[in-house]
Amino acid sequence: MSTVNLIYLGILSDRIAILPPFAPFDHVQASAGILHFGDVFNLPFARNKLRLSVVEWSDVKDTAASSNSSGERESLGCWSTWAASNLHERKPRQADALTSRLGFDVSYTPVPLNTRRSSEDDSYDWFLLFNPISSLIYTDVSAPREDASFPNSKGEPLPPDEHLSCFDLMYFTVAGPNDSGWESRWSPAWRFVGQYMRFTSSVVDIAKGYVRRALGVEHDTPFISVHVRHGDFQVSCEKNPNCFSPLSMYVDMVKEVQEELYIKHGIRISDEHVIMTSDETNLSFWNEVDSLGWRHIDHTKENTMDLYGEWYMTLVEVVVQSLSLGFVGTGRSTLSTVSQKRVEDWNNGTTRIVPFVPWL
Repeated sequence: MSTVNLIYLGILSDRIAILPPFAPFDHVQASAGILHFGDVFNLPFARNKLRLSVVEWSDVKDTAASSNSSGERESLGCWSTWAASNLHERKPRQADALTSRLGFDVSYTPVPLNTRRSSEDDSYDWFLLFNPISSLIYTDVSAPREDASFPNSKGEPLPPDEHLSCFDLMYFTVAGPNDSGWESRWSPAWRFVGQYMRFTSSVVDIAKGYVRRALGVEHDTPFISVHVRHGDFQVSCEKNPNCFSPLSMYVDMVKEVQEELYIKHGIRISDEHVIMTSDETNLSFWNEVDSLGWRHIDHTKENTMDLYGEWYMTLVEVVVQSLSLGFVGTGRSTLSTVSQKRVEDWNNGTTRIVPFVPWL
């Protein structure tokens, strides 16, 4: 989502987007290394649809040599959207897992507060707006730079580079005051860019193999995918341990999807052709899934880690979701949001989202 937002920002500012690789952070261990964007997404297809020059960092510099920690890193001045959006911290998003692998030692300058979606300086609103962010790329309207910088490791308070504009985080950037990111049907980052980010044929072929083995079939067949996100959402449930929607709600939504698919496409999809994906580790949860007749991806049996590495533990399931004709996801999960859009726009499929309301 951050990379698609970056490409859309490039469209607004008439710049060529340089796409970073996926770097280990939060959900992936450092040992996983980097995963190049073009190894996952079909960039020739995207370039043709977008009619844009889109390049990766591996096209610009030797990322393998740059990732050598003993090498000298280039100094670079970047903007920090995170320092302006997360007012409780007021510091940049330290993306060392990525910048060090690209060979950069970065100094950050917070973007002006007028780039935020909320006009209240003390509002706890992480979102910023594309157009004001885009204006920063043009030097004649840029905010003061030097005195607000967070120095790099050498103590250099560098202003944002004028030739190579860079940002610490594009994730929380939206198009307007009523936009909540990609959840909105009109969100331009998805409509103008994201929908064209199709997966590579090699990744799709791997995922199709996982689907066939999970369903016990020899040929590709229509199926419904379900995504239940629990893992890191546990933090939001500390005051309300019952905030997760019960599995029965997903069952009800799956039934709705089954009926709508029959009406829409004339296809009956049985419970044996439903694939569950989840970060839940409780065995009783999976026993309940099995009792429904639903299937799931068995990464231990598939030996995913040894064959493909840690990135594919998640990547396979995301691509599996995108291949389904029906999808049921978890509210407030961006992974579910993107899969929902893929199923609807790529497959003319049917989707539902089960609410997640931790504050109740």
